[in-house]
Amino acid sequence: MAKFRTSGIIQSIRGKVGDMIFSSWKGIPTARTINKRRKRPSTQEEVRVKEHLIILIQRWKKLTLEEKGLWEVYARTLNDRKYTPTTGGIIRNRRKGVMIGVNAFIKINGLKMSVGFPISDKPYLRQSTPVSPPKTNLMNYEKFKNGKIKFETWLPHAYYCKCKAQIWIKAMNGNGYPYMAKVVDIDTNPTEVEIEKIKFTKRKKEKEKYFKREKEFKEMEKCEIMIQMRTIAENGKSSMSSALYRVEVYPNS
Repeated sequence: MAKFRTSGIIQSIRGKVGDMIFSSWKGIPTARTINKRRKRPSTQEEVRVKEHLIILIQRWKKLTLEEKGLWEVYARTLNDRKYTPTTGGIIRNRRKGVMIGVNAFIKINGLKMSVGFPISDKPYLRQSTPVSPPKTNLMNYEKFKNGKIKFETWLPHAYYCKCKAQIWIKAMNGNGYPYMAKVVDIDTNPTEVEIEKIKFTKRKKEKEKYFKREKEFKEMEKCEIMIQMRTIAENGKSSMSSALYRVEVYPNS
């Protein structure tokens, strides 16, 4: 969606012009192109996100006015924060932007649902210590054998509520794409993580359509991947992304 300024002659534009749709968002004139028809089927990850979104929208409609008001207050606290996006990572970082109550409700509960935490009808407004990103014994450019990545992860400091770690990976060779490969319970005690498969995006030449497939490391000569982690707390708080690790996996010892 793009924003634009009106001239002295034209104060506002609404409706469809060619392949552009003009409207207004919070008093700001906006323009966007018409979405083209989807040519490829949805992946399992996309279906899961859509299902979560439908559940959250239906849940939002059932909230009381008091509960919706609390989310509006919480949204203002998010708007006041300033985040410095990091570069080179595979996890999408949070950015500063205008947010309203329903956006905050979907954002926080979407994170919670992604790791198996229950939906919260009320936001956590009390000031609390930020949750820390996971620590690990992974080493950059480490080599793993026997077709398996094996490492430990833990929290550097104890947190007062339950936490889970998202483990994101992406293949560096081939048509790799970032996705959440594992979700594990995490605290100050080391938790063991094992990864034996990786997903790729391939194209069917005869149909010119993309599809995603999973492949075991044992089936490949060598696979170079990137790993990054993030902590999600049960109160809806999330940490910044961990360091980015680049490792190699070999099928044999």
